[in-house]
Amino acid sequence: MKKLLLVLFIPWVCYGQTVDEFLLSGKEKADLRAHAEAIVDFTKAIELAPENADAYYFRGYSEYKSRDYNKAIEDLSKTVALDVDYSSAYFRRGLSKFKLRDYTGAIEDFTRTIELTPDVVAYINRGSAKTKLKDYRGTIADLSLALELDPENTGVYISRGNAKLKLKDTAGALDDYTKVIVLSPEKPDAYIKRGNIQVTLKEYNSAIADFSKAIEIKSDNADVFYKRGLAKTKLEDYKGAITDYTESIMLDSTYTYGYSERGIARENIEDFEGACEDWRKAASLGHYASAQWVKDSCN
Repeated sequence: MKKLLLVLFIPWVCYGQTVDEFLLSGKEKADLRAHAEAIVDFTKAIELAPENADAYYFRGYSEYKSRDYNKAIEDLSKTVALDVDYSSAYFRRGLSKFKLRDYTGAIEDFTRTIELTPDVVAYINRGSAKTKLKDYRGTIADLSLALELDPENTGVYISRGNAKLKLKDTAGALDDYTKVIVLSPEKPDAYIKRGNIQVTLKEYNSAIADFSKAIEIKSDNADVFYKRGLAKTKLEDYKGAITDYTESIMLDSTYTYGYSERGIARENIEDFEGACEDWRKAASLGHYASAQWVKDSCN
């Protein structure tokens, strides 16, 4: 009898080790981004152990990374059917649904993830899904919860500021962008976003200061030079505006609005020939108003 038990026991040990080996091999390949090969290993593990939740999860993970979102959802659904508390599977399935624009389904999965393991990334992604559904108040609520867990996450402040802008909460958005600047003064995006708000508030000097700081940090963004030029135009600093519009055009020779606005600035300093030259270029790039200005004002 003991001999029979030993015979029965040894294959079971080998079986378990074989599944583990396939899982380990698959994980190693996934770490190297060899997801097609990883999927082969995870499939072999599933064939040997069809009730192994981990095998389905890791295959679903590699399918997600391979952008095969429907297959990922199928495997991750199998994972949570085998283990209803598998929070990573709900999260990854939520990401897959998000990619397929099933935002309601994604929210459900991120919510289940949060119920099991409250996590900054889950709150952020649920907030992103709510943004897609234009539930900006819901977005703000989720991002605020994320900030309670990670109060120095600058990306979350940026996203929450964006959501506040959608609700026309300009003061709240300014506060969030300013918080980013305090936490990470070397990041240009917050300066640009705060500068945009300053323009809408007609605080042009403040806007110029923010755009200038953004340019100091990263000087290859044609949009920022253009926006600073617009603010200078509002202050009737036409020569300064022309310099900025010229910079935007040097960075992007097809920057239509750079030509059209430089033309306006040149007209204001009575450089009519230069204005017409700019408007002709803008018109050639498809700017209708410039074409009309050429017709009305240029020979």
